[in-house]
Amino acid sequence: MTRISQGDLRKAITALQVAAALDHNITRELIYETSATAPPEALHQYLMACKDDGFHAARRRLKELLDKYGLAGTDFVNQLHRELYAADFLSESAKLDLTEWMAEVDYRLVEGGGEHIQLDALTARFVTHLKNE
Repeated sequence: MTRISQGDLRKAITALQVAAALDHNITRELIYETSATAPPEALHQYLMACKDDGFHAARRRLKELLDKYGLAGTDFVNQLHRELYAADFLSESAKLDLTEWMAEVDYRLVEGGGEHIQLDALTARFVTHLKNE
């Protein structure tokens, strides 16, 4: 709940209310699915797909994340940004470079850039960068 609400009690209560409206058995997975938030392990799997599996596999993983958790492009970028710093396999300089690119993609999305092309560009940058790590 703390990851989803980020310390905002109103968000935490809303997440619980939405989940309870769908099922009286509130699970971690249900909370994530109803709050437009991807769990950290799903974001980590995306990063690993970028690192190990190449562009097409990472792109499929991205689409699955967006569809399953109902994420908008900016939500994905912001959540990925928070998860990036927990990725032990990335060097400090890689994290800095990728953060700078994520900021650029976030700006483009906010300014009306096409979501699919921007997220594909982000994925391409991650794949290219992580191959060299």
